[in-house]
Amino acid sequence: MNNLMRYKNELMLLGSVLFVVISYIYKHHSEVQSQEERIRVEQEARELVEANSLQKLWANKTISKRLDMINSVVPSNKIHMSKKGKKATIRFSNLTAKELNRALSKILNIAIQIDDIDIKREAKQQYSMEVRCKW
Repeated sequence: MNNLMRYKNELMLLGSVLFVVISYIYKHHSEVQSQEERIRVEQEARELVEANSLQKLWANKTISKRLDMINSVVPSNKIHMSKKGKKATIRFSNLTAKELNRALSKILNIAIQIDDIDIKREAKQQYSMEVRCKW
């Protein structure tokens, strides 16, 4: 016991240093955790803003009119379109490669969600395409 009394100041200094090290580790851990939480919240906020903008875009009434504009890209005898509510099925037949590319570019530039797209080669330079989409 007498030996411990002799090193009382050193033991208090050791306890203080140990307390400072533990405090620093706790502070560092809490800062990292709060920074990760802040990043997660910012990411969720960005996703909500993006989802909200997509909802506004898909709620737009002109999307079905834009789908009707596909008739101007290819001749009307090569296209068959059926719309039910906010879903559409578009069938193209006997398309040349140039017409196929124009129709596909036009469809991809419209703010719709494509569920299924099926492109088949019918002859050497003739293609058929079926697109199912919703908005």
